[in-house]
Amino acid sequence: MSRTPCISHYNPPIPDTTLGLEILASEVRLKTSSDDAYEWIVDDPSLKSLFNRHLSKHSVGAYMQLCQEIGKSFRAVPKHTLRMDDLELENVYLTNKLRLAEQLAGVEAQQKAELEMEVINQKSDLYQAQLTISSLEDQVMWLSTLLEKYQQLSFEPCLLDQAISLLLSMRETMAPSNGQDC
Repeated sequence: MSRTPCISHYNPPIPDTTLGLEILASEVRLKTSSDDAYEWIVDDPSLKSLFNRHLSKHSVGAYMQLCQEIGKSFRAVPKHTLRMDDLELENVYLTNKLRLAEQLAGVEAQQKAELEMEVINQKSDLYQAQLTISSLEDQVMWLSTLLEKYQQLSFEPCLLDQAISLLLSMRETMAPSNGQDC
C-alpha cells in the first residue's frame, strides 16, 4: 500500500485554517526537514517515536493510529510558531533572570550602604582616637618638662643643703636672747 492514496483519502489538499498553509498530501512528512513550512507538536509521549522515522517506514497500524490521533494528540504548526514559542520561553527566562539580577542588585546596594555607614563610623572613631592621642602627647610633653625641672633640682642637693644651713645660721643669729624660739 502506497502512502499517497492513504494520505489523500484521509487528508485532501485543502487550506488549513490553523496553519494558514496548503500542504499537498504527498508533501506531508513525519520527519520534517528545514525546507518544510511546518513542524509537529506531539502532546502524547507514546506517539513521539513515530515522528523519528519517515512515513514510508511505518506499518499500516501506525498509519491508522496517526489518522485517529491527528488534531488530538499531535498537530502541525508553522515553523515560525515554534520560533515564537522559543522566543516566549526565552523572554520568560530572561525576565526571571532580570528579576533575580534586580534583587541581587538591591541586596548589594543595601550591603554597600551598610558598609559605607560602617566606614563613616570607623572614620569618626579614628578621628576621636587621634584627638585623644594628640591630647596625651601634649600631657607627656608637659610631664617631661616638669620631670626635667625636678631632675635639675634633685641633682643639686648641695645647694639645698647650703641654703638650709644658711637659714639655720641666720635664725640663730637673729634669735632673741631671752631663749624663746620663733
